[in-house]
Amino acid sequence: SSLPPGQYGFGFTADGKFVVMDVGNNDVLSEASQTEAALAHAVPLKLVEDGKGYKLYAGKKWIGLKTE
Repeated sequence: SSLPPGQYGFGFTADGKFVVMDVGNNDVLSEASQTEAALAHAVPLKLVEDGKGYKLYAGKKWIGLKTE
């Protein structure tokens, strides 16, 4: 999915999803996150380049992002 310009909040939920919400607290995007079991230590919020896209990490959970 793509997001138009605007103000958004995002986070990882306890049930394994990545959620993006608008300022009206409406879910705009929801996607299953993945867990990096091989990661030795949990990391704070971190964006890592990964080939043609990026991985957004929060702890050991991550989601893949691509730019257009």
